[in-house]
Amino acid sequence: MADALNPLGLLSGTSGSQAPGTTETKKSGQIGKNEFLQLLVTQLKHQDPLNPMDNQEFAVQLAQFSQLEQLMEINQKTTGTGETQDFSSMASYLGHEVVLNNSTLQVSGGDAGAVQFELAANASSMKAEILDSKNQVVATKDLGALSSGKHYVELNGLSLQNGQYTVRVSGQGVNGQALAPDAYAAGMVSGFIPGADPSLLIGAREIKTADIKEVSLARNA
Repeated sequence: MADALNPLGLLSGTSGSQAPGTTETKKSGQIGKNEFLQLLVTQLKHQDPLNPMDNQEFAVQLAQFSQLEQLMEINQKTTGTGETQDFSSMASYLGHEVVLNNSTLQVSGGDAGAVQFELAANASSMKAEILDSKNQVVATKDLGALSSGKHYVELNGLSLQNGQYTVRVSGQGVNGQALAPDAYAAGMVSGFIPGADPSLLIGAREIKTADIKEVSLARNA
C-alpha cells in the first residue's frame, strides 16, 4: 500500500541491501529496490522496437524511484538520530538525585533510598514512618527539630526486608501545631535501561522520566 514514504507502493520496508541468498517476506504488491531496477532493465530489453518506451515516461519512473530512495534514507537517518538523542537524554540523569512524584519506596538489599519534603514552618520534632502494603508502620526514623523549607533525608539503617513500602512524614511545629507535609520518594540515578520504553534505575528500582518531580546534582558530589 502506498504511504508517505512509499507513495507508489513499489518499495518494501528494506533498502534493498539484503545479502544474496537470503529470503525476505514482502507484502503483496511490493518489490525491493533491486527487483525494481531488474524489471526496468528487462522492460527496456524487451520493449517493442516499433513502439519503444516513451522517454518522458522512463524519466518519470526514474525520478519517482530516486525520490522514494531519498525519503527512505531520510527516515532511517531521523530514526537513528532519535535513538541517539534518547540514549544521551537518559545518560544525562546518571549521578543525579531525582525526586519522584509519589511516596512509594522500593527496598532492595536493605536500601530504601531517600525522602524529600517541605516544611511550611519550623518544627520541634519530625519523623519519617515506613508503611507496608497493609498500611502498618514497620519502621520509624526520628528526624529531630527541623527548620522550614525543603529537606532531603536518607532512609538508611532501618533494617527493612526487600519489597515495596510507603513513606510518611509527620511531626509538631514549634507552636505545637501538627505538621504533615507531602512526602516524596527520592534517590540517585545509578543506571538506565535503553530501548523503545527506556527506564532509569535507582538502585534496583526502575522508574520512568514521567515519574520524576525534580532533578538535582548529587549532594555528595
